[in-house]
Amino acid sequence: MSFLILGLGSGCSLSLDGNSVPPSSSNPNVQPTETPNPTTVGSLVVSTAALPSGEQYFVDGSGRSLYFYDEDAQDYSACGEENNCISAWPPYTVESDQSVIAEGQAVQVDIGSFQREDDGISSTQVTYQGYPLYSYAGDTSAGETKGNGVNGFSLTLPQAQE
Repeated sequence: MSFLILGLGSGCSLSLDGNSVPPSSSNPNVQPTETPNPTTVGSLVVSTAALPSGEQYFVDGSGRSLYFYDEDAQDYSACGEENNCISAWPPYTVESDQSVIAEGQAVQVDIGSFQREDDGISSTQVTYQGYPLYSYAGDTSAGETKGNGVNGFSLTLPQAQE
């Protein structure tokens, strides 16, 4: 079972490194839930957008959907090169000199990261409440959610294992 986790929070930043852009959406059915904050330019962003039903989900700074994988655990990714997963579901990663900021209904204290290793290459994957975030190669523009429900990936946070 999965559920969507949302909290009330405001965008804030720990530093202004990196080179991401503020959220925007070219899809008229998906609207960012907050006007982009000009202080977020240059930081990696985790924000929220709304489906036509009003349900909120996570997006990156360009308004592209972010997904969770049902097989993941907190600070662990089951999606890797060995199962040909990351070519379709690229991990949402941050460079060492970038910060990650929350916008919309994303909560800053729930954003984190962990080190992952793929074919000997180390990267830092962004998490929300400890669960890794991914984009989907089939989503080609902001507001698309084609990956929702595909191969165990969804827009909703996996229920924490007890």
